[in-house]
Amino acid sequence: MNIRLNLFVFVAAYCLLALEASAQMPIPTDKEVRVGRLDNGLSYYLRHNETPKRQADFYLALKSGSMDENDDQQGLAHFLEHMAFNGTRHFPGNSIIEWLEKTGVKFGKNFNAKTGWDRTIYNISNVPLTRKSVQDSCLLILRDWSDGLSLLPEEIDAERQVIQREWRARNTGSQRILEKLLPVMMQGSRYGQRFPIGSMEIIKNITSPELQECYRDWYRPDRQAIIIVGDIDVDSMEIDLKKMFGSIPYLSDNKAMHLDTVPDNKGTIYAIGIDKELPLPQACLYFKVAPIPATMKTDAMYLGMKYMYDVLVIMLNSRLSDLSAKADAPFAASSVTYGNFLVSTKNDALQLCVTAKDKDIRPALSAAFRELIRAQRHGFTDDELQRAKNIFMSSLEKRYNDRGHRNNGEYIVEYLDNFFDNEPIMSVDNERKIIQLLSTQMPIMAFNSVISKLITPDNRVAMVTIPDKEGYYCPSSNDIDAVIKSVEKELVEAYMSDFSDDPLMKTQPLHGQILSENVDTIWHATRMELSNGATVIIKPTDFKSDEILFAAEARGGTSTIDDIYSPSLQFMPVTLQKFGIGNFSNNRLKKHLSGNQVSIEINFLDYIREISGASSVADLSILMQMIHLVFTDLNLDSDEFTSMQESYAALLSNRNSMPDAIFMQHLDSVLYKNPRKQFLTDQIVKSAKREEIIDICRRMTANAADFTFIFVGNIDIDTTRPLIEQYIASLPGNKSNSSADVVIDTTLEISDGVSVDNFLSPMTTPQTWIAATMTGSIPYSLENKQLIKVASAIISRRLLDRIREEMGAAYTVGANGVLSSTGKTNAMISSVFPIKPQFKDDVLDVINDEFRNPDIKIAEEELHQAVTYLTKTIEEARMQNSGWIDAIGGYILSGVNTFHPALNTLSSITISDVENFRQQLINCNNYHVITLSPQE
Repeated sequence: MNIRLNLFVFVAAYCLLALEASAQMPIPTDKEVRVGRLDNGLSYYLRHNETPKRQADFYLALKSGSMDENDDQQGLAHFLEHMAFNGTRHFPGNSIIEWLEKTGVKFGKNFNAKTGWDRTIYNISNVPLTRKSVQDSCLLILRDWSDGLSLLPEEIDAERQVIQREWRARNTGSQRILEKLLPVMMQGSRYGQRFPIGSMEIIKNITSPELQECYRDWYRPDRQAIIIVGDIDVDSMEIDLKKMFGSIPYLSDNKAMHLDTVPDNKGTIYAIGIDKELPLPQACLYFKVAPIPATMKTDAMYLGMKYMYDVLVIMLNSRLSDLSAKADAPFAASSVTYGNFLVSTKNDALQLCVTAKDKDIRPALSAAFRELIRAQRHGFTDDELQRAKNIFMSSLEKRYNDRGHRNNGEYIVEYLDNFFDNEPIMSVDNERKIIQLLSTQMPIMAFNSVISKLITPDNRVAMVTIPDKEGYYCPSSNDIDAVIKSVEKELVEAYMSDFSDDPLMKTQPLHGQILSENVDTIWHATRMELSNGATVIIKPTDFKSDEILFAAEARGGTSTIDDIYSPSLQFMPVTLQKFGIGNFSNNRLKKHLSGNQVSIEINFLDYIREISGASSVADLSILMQMIHLVFTDLNLDSDEFTSMQESYAALLSNRNSMPDAIFMQHLDSVLYKNPRKQFLTDQIVKSAKREEIIDICRRMTANAADFTFIFVGNIDIDTTRPLIEQYIASLPGNKSNSSADVVIDTTLEISDGVSVDNFLSPMTTPQTWIAATMTGSIPYSLENKQLIKVASAIISRRLLDRIREEMGAAYTVGANGVLSSTGKTNAMISSVFPIKPQFKDDVLDVINDEFRNPDIKIAEEELHQAVTYLTKTIEEARMQNSGWIDAIGGYILSGVNTFHPALNTLSSITISDVENFRQQLINCNNYHVITLSPQE
């Protein structure tokens, strides 16, 4: 403990020097949040916020989790969380779910709960505040969760099956390994014996009186907090809250929470495990650090310590990124983080994790650990530190600029952290002032000194996980110890920076022209026609102060590419996650853009081409340059391509042992006939060619006249015009050669017909995977787009009721509906989920009934719930830049305005409309069922 305490004191000393007298000043609490405590000990946080307008989030936080359980109570904290949705004082049975969904709040998406080792959180989010009674009812639900669970025996019996399905769904290779190794890694504490899911033997036999006892002991007001953020009247809400929760009695026999810390250890603890369903060898090395005392988190010095750790992590990850970009990189992935030690919130750790490319973890661990040792012995360079500071400050500056448009969820996270961990609640203004001072005053020697003390010979934990398959080397503790000691004995050289400050564009392109400019009356935007045939649409908004979104949309895609390029086409989406431009590889580009808020994504689909991105207001010029270079000089660095190819091939080579991957492989083979639509395999990846992918990309962007360039956000048209002329109007383009034609290839679409295909596979945890798809050719229109969403929402709710609630066959189940503006088979309702094998036939009957039975009638209440939820999503989209750019882009591609008339169209939908649409899709007679069951 002395080593870790000394590190804490050491870091604190540097922060004191940097902040001087202000370091011990308390951090002022953000004055916009009202924090209080009732006489019974219940805490509350209330804040008025109008992003989004007319909505609010309601949370109940509880300082209790699986760590409070005795040996014979394992899983009861999680069981109680489930029972909160199965009957309370004022909401019997499933009426909480039913009432919330009537208001447009969707189960699983908008309201849910989760149980951890030392905390439980309930949330009701994105609640439309259409009337006062809605927020009153949400308060009543929180009150019932706080002290009014019914815990009826019949409801407990029904829910225990759902929990068993949840355990089955989560019992993956990585979960089994963690359950095996956590007791070793966290020895001396109870963390390894208190997984929240618990013991299924205990779950099978638990009784109502036992749950009632736990509920009384753990759900106490002095352990609870109510958090409400949204478009509320704080004064009125506080009065209602005090009235609603003040009557909960304070319990004088308050039982202390079970708070556990992980003790120090001499040397390194080694935890090694194998499992057949792991994809690749992995290793994690933890350096345990004394957590910052809660009492010190209120001083400005604490921010300095967090800042120092964050910047260190940025610099370490940058070095690992350099290494991974090399063709001979020994690992497929690597990262460094600083935070909680595994599942403990009472211990911190510096964590290095690495995934091997091949079947031996030792070279990968050696290479990654060597970078930690390099930093420990030689520190960092000035240019590394400056880039890391730029990255950190750029992110903070963006948050500061958008401080008036933060969504409810961002505040909720801050208040949860304050309640559970005493994290400060500060305004972005105050945070920015302190960090700006730190950024300029904290010298590089401070960071170098801290990293030299973080990497210690004691308080280390090494976790290694290996696929249990032929050819994979499973190291012993001595093997891993030898790797670590070997690196420590090396004469590791100092890091040599190869950073180059070359400009993004060596020569500026010749300006094109804006030929015409007018008002787009549909979108109330500015529309420009350019000299190269391209079109630009600019839609200024005030939804966020520092956000500009971009999209370039064009019809026509890769369907025209010959099938001989199939491997390259299949691997292309992966490689385009790490593209370069001009003379910049992806890794060099990331370094060059350090401190800039700019991003671009490339998606070339069968029938559509889309290049999208975002920037801050200040970085719009950089975004424009990147757009120009993506069209004219996109590249894939040879070393980076080879590294990606080897990494993905290694990952996929062992996926055939994982049931979910096996299922997806069978799914693709049944639904699609074209080889380019088959599940990605290691052989496909190895066959992909870098030059072919570059050639395909250049063909997709050869004619800028095919594209409409859309900008939405806080964008000034006058300052944007010259950027458009220089970087977009200058792109190669010819209107006379432009084509909006889409070449339909039905082999790229889901096959017609009716089929049922059953497959078998060995499984460690037996479960049956099911996929059902119903497809057809439906005219693309606003009404049909709304109808497929309504129909699938109704089916989703019914599947949940029948398969999860009534049968207990699955933990989660639902349906999704999509109507595309392109393609022949453009409509699909689908459902994919795992179940307990013995329910297979019954579940398939239910799915077939809900998908294909023409005699099923829709109730008015079902229609109302679906329409209410979809109405809320439309209203949310209208208050976001992303909603506008998606709508404009969709209109460009389809010619159908699915945005402005959406609410009127949705509200006019009748039961007859939905039933007729469903019948129309049924009549297409395309229905495929694919199952994967355990092999005996």
